[in-house]
Amino acid sequence: MKHYTSGAASDTFGASVFTNALVTMTLTGETSNVVAGVGPFINTVFNPVTAVLTVFGVGTGTFTDPITIFSTLNAVTLFGAPAVLIVDGPLTSGTGLLAQTGSIFQTYDL
Repeated sequence: MKHYTSGAASDTFGASVFTNALVTMTLTGETSNVVAGVGPFINTVFNPVTAVLTVFGVGTGTFTDPITIFSTLNAVTLFGAPAVLIVDGPLTSGTGLLAQTGSIFQTYDL
């Protein structure tokens, strides 16, 4: 399965500075690897994925460490709304890369 997210951003990519460039993250995983959350993450689902980041006009890079996509489904909310999070590493100790919230994610089960 593939997940795509994109938007305009300003930052640096390697040694290149970019402003208001289209940034796309492509996540690729296997449906057989989707697992239910446990403990405080009950009623959520996780999927370990590979991630590629493209900054249009600048370049493309692949994350070399584990990336996890996490869906709150309808039992847990982030900032008061269902959410999908992309985390660099395990959810409990990783670094957040992206969080998208909204009612559209209420039943998003990866």
